[in-house]
Amino acid sequence: MKKQILFNSVALMTLAAATACGGSSPTASTTPSEVATKCPGGEQGFPICYTGGRLQQALPSSYDTSSNEYAIFTEWNQVRSKLGLGPVNHNKLIDASTQNHANYLRLSWIAGEDGHNEVQGRLGFTGINSLERIIFAGYTNAKYGGELMSPETGKKAFYQLMNAVYHRQGLLDDWITDVGMTSSTSTSTSTSTSTIINYGFSNQQQNDGNYIGVYPYDGETNISLTHSLEDPNPFAGELEMTLANMCTKTSVPVSVISEASTKLQVSSFTIREYGSDRDLSVRLMKQERGIWPNHAVIIGNAPLKPYQKYEVKFIGKVSGGRSGNGFDVTKSWSFTTGTNLNSCQNY
Repeated sequence: MKKQILFNSVALMTLAAATACGGSSPTASTTPSEVATKCPGGEQGFPICYTGGRLQQALPSSYDTSSNEYAIFTEWNQVRSKLGLGPVNHNKLIDASTQNHANYLRLSWIAGEDGHNEVQGRLGFTGINSLERIIFAGYTNAKYGGELMSPETGKKAFYQLMNAVYHRQGLLDDWITDVGMTSSTSTSTSTSTSTIINYGFSNQQQNDGNYIGVYPYDGETNISLTHSLEDPNPFAGELEMTLANMCTKTSVPVSVISEASTKLQVSSFTIREYGSDRDLSVRLMKQERGIWPNHAVIIGNAPLKPYQKYEVKFIGKVSGGRSGNGFDVTKSWSFTTGTNLNSCQNY
């Protein structure tokens, strides 16, 4: 259960003051300066002046509608649509890269090794990292590549990844355009991996510079109660990555996301049971823990309650990148839990 991401590669103003000695001088006439009413470079949203986006068109996949892959692909795009992110499209060449890697794991992976990386010279080798393997499979103009792996299959695999903070970042990446996967219990009998997802782009898509999304999204139901097992461990130095710890000392992550080139600063980020006057105890996950600059995440110090509505409030600021002059963010929304998806029945 890991993720891997790789890349291929004010003006200054001077004020001058004039003084006169002795006598008097006529009052200088002044001309009112022109007040700007539009963005100087044709950007959108004056006075913020953010850069407009470019999202790709959604295309149908060629996955069999009864397959695990179709279940993941469909759920993934439904969630991205709810958040206002561009769709990901199915690419058979990237499918091949995941199948190649599954074959390598079955033939050559040794317990204790990083399951994302392959060792040159071993059986099934097609590239050290996911980007190399995507290119080897025929997606030769890839500029970016990432990989997610889960022990689950189908829709359950998707939400196991969505409920883990690092993996969620990959699934909700603004820029990715093309995806491929294999999701089968026979994928790799030598590891606990049943689903492998690769994704990337050759020409990235982009949201508007004023983009803001939240997950769980407003009104969503059947949300899990806790964080999933995840490697690497986002709680390193605080909690060991064990099922017992995830089931008793975490909640599902709650995320706010700005456009990928921007930075999202947090002033206040809270969650409480609907109708309560008391906020839950939470961790604010920071960049030092591997959270991307355009993501803000809180994770509770205890599980959420089943079938309970929760209210979330966020206050912060977006700056830099394609946000133009930057802007303040105030968001309030709610979601409702279901049961736990993370095998926590014994905790």
